[in-house]
Amino acid sequence: MKHILLILTFHLSLNVYSQCDRFCDYFKIKPKQLELVSDTQYVLKFEDNFDGKHINKDVWKLIPWKQGASEGGGEAQVNTLDEDNLEVSDGTLKIKLQNKPKEKRQVDWEPKEKIMDDSVVNLRTYNYSSSNIWTIKDDFGQGKYQIRFKLDRLDGMWPAFWLYSGDGPTPGGSFWNEFDIFEIFYRKEKWDFTTNVHYDYENDGSNKDNFCASHEKRKDLDEWHVVTCYFTENIIEIYLDEELIERKLKYRTWMGKAVTGKHPRRKARREMYGWPRQTGHLIINMALQNLAAGISENPDDFPCTFEVDYVKYWILKEKN
Repeated sequence: MKHILLILTFHLSLNVYSQCDRFCDYFKIKPKQLELVSDTQYVLKFEDNFDGKHINKDVWKLIPWKQGASEGGGEAQVNTLDEDNLEVSDGTLKIKLQNKPKEKRQVDWEPKEKIMDDSVVNLRTYNYSSSNIWTIKDDFGQGKYQIRFKLDRLDGMWPAFWLYSGDGPTPGGSFWNEFDIFEIFYRKEKWDFTTNVHYDYENDGSNKDNFCASHEKRKDLDEWHVVTCYFTENIIEIYLDEELIERKLKYRTWMGKAVTGKHPRRKARREMYGWPRQTGHLIINMALQNLAAGISENPDDFPCTFEVDYVKYWILKEKN
């Protein structure tokens, strides 16, 4: 009877752990004492209120490694800085998903006639276009982020607000490090607000076991909303307006119980693989999923717009 109880207790304890962060993987660490974050005062480091008539090219650049989607890949659009895709007016940035064909190179610094990895010539026609803009600086990391935005509706639309650095593995240890504050998918009259953290801990180019995703279904993102994200060493919290919709914890006990800065005496036994560990670029973009069911051909559905009032980034004030 005692053996049965022991087996049952062990089984239940494993279930408790498996239900915590079901899609997030942890590795074992030695017992660790966490410190309280005592200073919660932030100072503004970066903001763009989009008050001019054009995007500020001293701050933003186009996606650096390629502009166009691969044939048969997960996206369908080419990214450009063309004014019909990227408009600054009336105090907001408008990233527009268009269905006007554009002849563009998939990678703009490669020859037009080069055959690319997808076996298609570099210069090609894209039926859809949008924009994917990055901050020139790559010093965005822990701190507080805020964006005010609203969206149009189109099945397959894929707007995102995220941090990224490195797409390893590369010599010298350029790890794949990514934090999606949100990427949003629209399907069947509903938005899926998704938050992801990625870090290729083994630096082997594989996403397996190195990411942690969560989802929140919404119906009203075509109205103005503010997303605020607090990203610290131990915890990520994301608010939609004043509603807490996501909370991720870097550390857990062996049993899968959360360890936070509010309970510094608890000892962490596991650490999340996918927790972002490097600073990177801040990115705003609109993509279009390559849907198996097909993409709308109704001209009234375009342009599909991701409209941004402002973006801001604060860092924790240094202690004296």
